[in-house]
Amino acid sequence: MAKVSYDPGQLRHRLELQSLTETPDGCGGLITSWNHIDHVWGQIKPNRQVRQLQGQQVTELSTNIIIIRYREDVASGWRLVYDGRIFEILTLADLNERTEYLECHAREGGR
Repeated sequence: MAKVSYDPGQLRHRLELQSLTETPDGCGGLITSWNHIDHVWGQIKPNRQVRQLQGQQVTELSTNIIIIRYREDVASGWRLVYDGRIFEILTLADLNERTEYLECHAREGGR
């Protein structure tokens, strides 16, 4: 198996890592809030841009791959925030199977 190498100098974006908390509102609904977990350095790489028609309205969907140093506590459904941009984490992968870097596939826009 070929070793995937990655240049840590590419991690030049300072991102805020946030987790989702849902609390019952007492009326059968949920109150959602985002909690600050940590600041992490990462690289944002555009992956795909899609224009689609939904309900007679054109929407644009942007997906990105964000590389950060490996962390065990990150989960899909969390988000990364950079300069007012919100990236909802969809899936995660250990970039080189050596717990060094984490590849986050994310949708820009989030909740």
